[in-house]
Amino acid sequence: MHNTEFYVLARSDISSLQDLAGKKVGFHVKGSGPSVTGPMVFERLGINVEPVYINHTFAIEKMKSGEIAAIFQVGAKPNDLLAKLKPEPGLHFVPLKWGPKFSDYYLPTALTHDDYPNLIPAGDTVETLAVPLVLAVYNWPKNSDRFRRVERFIHYYFERFDKLLHPSFQQKWREINRTARVPGWNRYPVADEVLTAMAKDVVAGKAKPNELLSANTSQLFQEFLEWRQKSEKKKN
Repeated sequence: MHNTEFYVLARSDISSLQDLAGKKVGFHVKGSGPSVTGPMVFERLGINVEPVYINHTFAIEKMKSGEIAAIFQVGAKPNDLLAKLKPEPGLHFVPLKWGPKFSDYYLPTALTHDDYPNLIPAGDTVETLAVPLVLAVYNWPKNSDRFRRVERFIHYYFERFDKLLHPSFQQKWREINRTARVPGWNRYPVADEVLTAMAKDVVAGKAKPNELLSANTSQLFQEFLEWRQKSEKKKN
């Protein structure tokens, strides 16, 4: 699919992730993306925080009152919750820097003023991490009703994908490369068939290449993986 960014929004007295040691951090409600990924990130960094599992809307109010030090959020930028926050003295993003501890699944990226004008001053950037998203499904038996439902969804997805590129939809749809492969995963057979047919149409001149490739984000990720593998080989 696309890459989605991580955010650590904190009070004015928090200048680094290490400052959050022993303090309360909101990870949204249990079962949500932040509640799963957030504790993992802090564990990898060796920073022990006190997790709070409540809705981020309430958590932000508790930040303003001093009851919570920060929240951890996951979402494609611009994330709706954060983009709609009104300027609040002291509230800011804390850098989450990429390093060897995150080299297996995560990518380095940055947040800018254009992404969050109410939280990041013009000209400034904040380092953070991103993680690639995949659209996964159980491999149902071919003659089952579930298989037919997934098959119908896949055809709808490819046939109507261009509609998701309209400005009214999240801009991350424009970053998706539908031909990308995920290392160690198999593409669903129906999707393979559709992509093969689309590729033939491109070769035959019946379709434009950009109808098959929406963006180069996945290609960049593949290049990143190759770079990481080469780096690991040099170390060994």
